[in-house]
Amino acid sequence: MGQEPLMDVAERYLEELAKRCMVEIEAHDERKHAVTRLKSCRLHDLVRDLCLVKAKEENLYKMVDKRTSRDFSPAIDAHYGLVFRLDVKDISEPNFPPKEQTKHLRSFLCDLLQDNWEIFQGGLDVLSRVLFSRNIHELEIDRSLCKKLPDYQSHIFPDPAGLTQLKLHTNNIEEDPMGTLEKLPNLRIPELGPNSFLGQEMTCHSIGFPQLQHLVLNFLGNLKQWKVDDGAMPKLSSLRIEYCTKLEMIPDGLRCLTNLKEISLLEMPEKFNNRVRIENGQQGKDYDKISHVPLVNIRRGLDVLSRVLFSRNIYELEIDRSLCKNLPDYQSNIFPDPAGLAQLKLHTTNIEEDPMGTLEKLPNLRILELRPNSFLGEEMTCHSIGFPQLQHLVLNFLGNLKQWKVDNGAMPKLSSLRIEYCTKLEMIPDGLRCLTNLKEISLLEMPEKFNNRVRIENSQQGKDYDKISHVPLVNIRRTSRDVKTVWALSYFVPDRRVVFYETKSFDAMAQRIAHEKRLLVDFRRIHLFEIDDDEDY
Repeated sequence: MGQEPLMDVAERYLEELAKRCMVEIEAHDERKHAVTRLKSCRLHDLVRDLCLVKAKEENLYKMVDKRTSRDFSPAIDAHYGLVFRLDVKDISEPNFPPKEQTKHLRSFLCDLLQDNWEIFQGGLDVLSRVLFSRNIHELEIDRSLCKKLPDYQSHIFPDPAGLTQLKLHTNNIEEDPMGTLEKLPNLRIPELGPNSFLGQEMTCHSIGFPQLQHLVLNFLGNLKQWKVDDGAMPKLSSLRIEYCTKLEMIPDGLRCLTNLKEISLLEMPEKFNNRVRIENGQQGKDYDKISHVPLVNIRRGLDVLSRVLFSRNIYELEIDRSLCKNLPDYQSNIFPDPAGLAQLKLHTTNIEEDPMGTLEKLPNLRILELRPNSFLGEEMTCHSIGFPQLQHLVLNFLGNLKQWKVDNGAMPKLSSLRIEYCTKLEMIPDGLRCLTNLKEISLLEMPEKFNNRVRIENSQQGKDYDKISHVPLVNIRRTSRDVKTVWALSYFVPDRRVVFYETKSFDAMAQRIAHEKRLLVDFRRIHLFEIDDDEDY
């Protein structure tokens, strides 16, 4: 491969599979792709059918659909995978398959087919069969099966449980799950995800978790106290605690974990973090509990954003919800390798300070979309020589934005701009007149006062018309709230600006088209829209 980028190698392999009719691939629009030319990949129907036939021949899985069948097949088969679907009326009687049918079970999916369902009576039995199976090594449980985990009793399950990795998410367990999990003899990686445990106290007892190596506690919103007895988790090497905002302190027992090499404390309260820090030569109250650990990461929003925004390996990134009030500064001395990010979407990030000061320094950014409530400020500036590679920019639902300034030399390669629902924006930036590569502007659902500044109405140019007169195509669309249907026309001709015209009457639109054809000998293109007031653009 030499110096060939990995993305190009992956595309080449996919194209080779497509030539052999193994997969179907779809390419991006040539103007829109940022990183990869390929948009999606899927199996041909015949290939999928062949995979299903071979899986059935090898007895790899079985689907039990309780919506159509009340009982299991009388045939006793040993299955390696089970898809178990329950209808609402089956919640209290899951009728898990007999042991003979699941003795080789390695994977299990339980789909309860409804959004708001109650705890069902068979939950403990189902959990016992999958948690304590000797053949299931990795297990993820999403949604609640019962209010507590079943007890691990060796006389009922004589074969050692084979589970090595467990992820719990939204299980709403009310009793401390550690009493069960610590008895699993081969468990190495448990992750307690958001709302997996609703209680306030958790205890890891002595000699519990004999093989545990990595532990994750994430979004346990009620957890206040966590106790670790001497002798618990003797092989633990990494610990991550994230968004456990009520946890009061690090457990005393961590000082006895001699194999612990890394601790990550992510998005924890400052009060919690200060207990394990050294500030101005002063040790925090809990510093001695983890002083023996070689690596301790304490990160909040800015640190996380820095790692992903400025990574040389991340090419496409979408951030939804808030991490911090401002973006971190891009400092080349801290990040010596150029950031690889080519496409960025921000949504509901609630950033208060102008994000352009950071984003314009990303050397490879080509597509930037600032979506609803990504930026809450009133002013935004794109500085000279900023955004050297930017080609497509979207500003959508920035409800507070009033002024946007573009300096000369900013965004030299910008080819398309879309401004949508920025209802307080006062005008188009003066700097757009310097963007010689700008080919298309879309102004969607903007106020009439804003639109009138860039239009020609009755042969009168709007105040900002000259700022975008060089742009070949400008679409101005606004939904009519008065009538069901509006006909809208936009067109452009050589050496003239795009003109936009809308009317309630199709006949009036036809007359307008005829009139323009008579006046404009070099008429090139018409865009005719039938705009429905219920339509989303």
